[in-house]
Amino acid sequence: MAFTADASDDDVRRLQAATESLPLTVSSAFSSSLLAHDETGSLPVLASVPTTVVTAADDRLTPATHGRRIAEALGPRARLVLVDGAGHAVNWTHHDVVDAALLDLVDRLRYA
Repeated sequence: MAFTADASDDDVRRLQAATESLPLTVSSAFSSSLLAHDETGSLPVLASVPTTVVTAADDRLTPATHGRRIAEALGPRARLVLVDGAGHAVNWTHHDVVDAALLDLVDRLRYA
């Protein structure tokens, strides 16, 4: 679910190892709290500063439509970075794009 079909075996194994290293109580608590997690009330505050929303075009867990809606709600100071060919683990598989987006955000914050 976290990767696209072209993911490397190494990436899949690394994520699996990281997931399996968590105690079951931790992963269960995380999963249930994540389902109830809603930070939309924070969007007006975030809209007052430059922001970047990175979303993966082929994410089956958090669809790109969610990223688009967040960026839209944040308004003109937000940049949407849609990563084609990426799944949920976009920060692992396309770290160069994510790194560049974060560096761009730091520059925008520096001159805001």
